[in-house]
Amino acid sequence: MSLLAWLRATGFATASLMLAAQGLPPAAAQSPKATGANPAAPTAAVPGAVAPSPGAAHALTLSRDQQVALGVRLSAISAAQPPRLSLPGVVVVPPELQQVIAAAVPGLLTDVRVAVGDRVRAGQVLARISSPQLVEMQHGLASAITQRELARDTFERDQRLFGEGLIAQVRLRASQARLAEADAQLAERRLQLRLAGMPEAPAPGAALRPQATIVARTAGIVIEAGAVNGQRVDAATALFRIARGSEVWLELQAPPERAAAIAIGDPVEWPQRGVQAKVSAIGSAVNSGQTVTIRARLDAGADRVRPGETVQAQVRLRLPARAQWRVPAAALAQLQGRSIVFAGQGESFRIVRAIEHGRDDDGVMVEAALVASDRVVVSGVPGLKALASEAQP
Repeated sequence: MSLLAWLRATGFATASLMLAAQGLPPAAAQSPKATGANPAAPTAAVPGAVAPSPGAAHALTLSRDQQVALGVRLSAISAAQPPRLSLPGVVVVPPELQQVIAAAVPGLLTDVRVAVGDRVRAGQVLARISSPQLVEMQHGLASAITQRELARDTFERDQRLFGEGLIAQVRLRASQARLAEADAQLAERRLQLRLAGMPEAPAPGAALRPQATIVARTAGIVIEAGAVNGQRVDAATALFRIARGSEVWLELQAPPERAAAIAIGDPVEWPQRGVQAKVSAIGSAVNSGQTVTIRARLDAGADRVRPGETVQAQVRLRLPARAQWRVPAAALAQLQGRSIVFAGQGESFRIVRAIEHGRDDDGVMVEAALVASDRVVVSGVPGLKALASEAQP
């Protein structure tokens, strides 16, 4: 049985509801001058309010028993205020302040010394790695040292011979070029070892070392740690991520329809942690979770949060100039293609047009012919809407 049929069957005859008028007025009828209404009629207590008119006075009259049968419940309204959106997110470090520490050679991780959340200083040992490639690199360095010494001796000898006029200049230039090439090879071998975590080569004749250290190249906080003792890794495998500096952002996720109402510069708050921020960027695409990323740069409270921490922040939107009242979202209904609310007082329920000007989590900012003392129906709205629709010509 439909709602309207039930209403008829239970005694809600349209005639007994005493509709004060029929049909919703056009928008132009929202002023006393246009309708001939008494200019002294009550108006919304906000500058620029839409004045009540015969259309705003369209009303249903229901007895207390009828209200109980329909489950009618009223709620107060309040002056419009900047809407607040509650959005989930996470604390992140700006990409330019992050540094990834990776394995320079393939090998076996040993002696992992740090975990997520640890503060580290530049040059601090994070872990060690054992690798046969380190031995090969040390062999290569030893060979490069030998070749450089031979090239240097040859060049010095050719210099003497050229000075005595015993060899041609072209031979001297050839030995000079071989020395320059040997110098370059030696520098390359030393750089390879430094990048692999062995800043100093073993002394000549010393035993070769198959182990190197992995160190932090900057001071900061470890925000990712994928290294585990006994883990075998390939070259370039990311082991740690370090955040340098104290700057952090909030990355919030908003449904596309909510993101459309957010603007650069809108204030953001995380009251539980005393964090204040401002929207600094709005994603231009919808991500895989069907949300838009909203980035906010912190103005206060950065020292009270940690990277990776989840947040539930509030974005304070800008209030449209024509918004007058905040009504519960449950109060809005559609009648003849227009948004309306039922303003109740005693046994009378006025049908008031409400033009929407923004939403927050559970409220709607509207332009409507209401006054501060009005209470709107938030439960039983479908029944009132059915009765109002039946009464339309």
